[in-house]
Amino acid sequence: MSIRFVEHSWPELKQYVEKNALILVPVGAIEEHGPHLPVCTDMVIGNRLAEAVAENLQKKIPVLVTPDMWQAYNGNVMHQWPGSLTVSQDTQKRLLYEITDSIIKMGFQKILFINSHGQNLFTLEAVCRQIADDHGVYPAFVFEYPLAAEFMRTHRKSEIGGISHACEFETSMMLHLTELVDMRKAEKSLMTYNSRFKNTDGMQGKSRVYWSTWALENPKNGVLGDPTVATAATGEKAFEYLVQEISDFALEFYHFKKKEG
Repeated sequence: MSIRFVEHSWPELKQYVEKNALILVPVGAIEEHGPHLPVCTDMVIGNRLAEAVAENLQKKIPVLVTPDMWQAYNGNVMHQWPGSLTVSQDTQKRLLYEITDSIIKMGFQKILFINSHGQNLFTLEAVCRQIADDHGVYPAFVFEYPLAAEFMRTHRKSEIGGISHACEFETSMMLHLTELVDMRKAEKSLMTYNSRFKNTDGMQGKSRVYWSTWALENPKNGVLGDPTVATAATGEKAFEYLVQEISDFALEFYHFKKKEG
């Protein structure tokens, strides 16, 4: 049976409801990613992760993957480089909420968002909280950057400041997943701001404060980091690592049962 939600008829989907299937929802973006990466980068990574996780899990639990929710918020700073198709945060929250609401109305209870765009974090948390209040259903979401941090700390080739956006990490993943990367155009644009409150790099763990990276850095090419050292080999290992990490959490999430009061 296909892991893709949209390839099933309604009677088949009803069977998945009866089996309490896990629904994976990739949430990406169409956004500029420097001169060397396509604007579909976040979509590709999120979709491929979701499908690989579903394939990894399908013999253990019933699981389906919806189409990518690419309608995402991007700050106005991104529009200096063509490529970012943007909706407001309010619009994105409404879209995510209503799609999730429709999934729940079908009877599904286990919903996991696979996020691949940093600016989705705030809208996803708001949607998860609102869905919980309205339905008593508790979706979760994962984001590849914090999940990959431990792996990248030991496998990266870039110096600190080299991983954030269109960087070594994303470029390596895309080199592994596609033939859409033009490494001849890859340009280094290291992040430099350093503080005990704000991390310099996307793989250093969570900063102690929120402060926009784009407010602190002024790249001329839409890159935050160093894609010049990216390799398909690093991307393949990172992708496999992420698939296993997300799969492990997905199983934990799927089997969790709330304590009765």
